[in-house]
Amino acid sequence: MVGKWHLGMYRKECLPTRRGFHTYFGYLTGGEDYYSHERCIYIAQLNVTRCAIDFRDEEEVATGFENMYSTNVFTDRAIDLILNHPPQKPLFLYLALQSVHSPLEVPAEYVEPYSFIKNEPDRKSTR
Repeated sequence: MVGKWHLGMYRKECLPTRRGFHTYFGYLTGGEDYYSHERCIYIAQLNVTRCAIDFRDEEEVATGFENMYSTNVFTDRAIDLILNHPPQKPLFLYLALQSVHSPLEVPAEYVEPYSFIKNEPDRKSTR
């Protein structure tokens, strides 16, 4: 499995590799920063925001992906899994890209074609 899990992680038994997937590469919560791979939460009682990396390779924190766009990283991993899978064996690959989830972040090359729209919120709307 590659990409967004978001089906529980409070116990190790809830992780993708313990729920039927042979491999896992992605994030466990509802969203993360596309480049830093951090998930930030505001804690009202403490009036503070805390951030932590939510990017996993199997059950360990995945490192070395800072400043890399998650959609590209997930796509590259999926391609690698396909190319390295024995062709005589069946393959089920679940790829859950982050692209439709907040925060809305894309590489500049995808923003430029729409730069004629001056009001930034309109560029991000679904109208």
